Amino acid sequence: KRNLMLKLTQEIDQQVQDRINQARILIDKLVESENLKEDLPLILNQIDQFFIQALSVELELADKDKKEERKGKLEEILHAIQVITTPEELKVLDNLLSHKDDEVRLVEEVRKLDQELITRLNDYLISLMTNYEEKAKSSEDEEKEKVGEALESVNAIYNVLLRESMKMKFKD
Repeated sequence: KRNLMLKLTQEIDQQVQDRINQARILIDKLVESENLKEDLPLILNQIDQFFIQALSVELELADKDKKEERKGKLEEILHAIQVITTPEELKVLDNLLSHKDDEVRLVEEVRKLDQELITRLNDYLISLMTNYEEKAKSSEDEEKEKVGEALESVNAIYNVLLRESMKMKFKD
């Protein structure tokens, strides 16, 4: 049994190493790519935790070895992956938060959204506000203040979304 466990462990370790090596090959191809925006979506299904881990290691090595050009390209890859994989709700929320101090503009942005997205966004915001409230209860003073400010911003967005959503429903 011991030999079987050892063999299984070695096989798993080899599979992990193979995945990391495959990820490094993909990373090198992306670094050499002339058009990252076209090439990245073609390999999106191959981006997994091993790829992200290898990308992180490559970034650290490039930084350590002072390879600024490679580091810049790796950062560009990481940013592009984040943009592609960010859920729509987060992108919209980020946009709405950028207008939180201008209610007229905020309302304009909300009115551009369809009802289905507003519903998903409301659900997300409710969850987010609940998390912030829980975090505020268990935080120290300085962090509690930051969490409170974030909660206030999210709550303001939620209220505008809810109000405009109701107006849209009454118009229909």
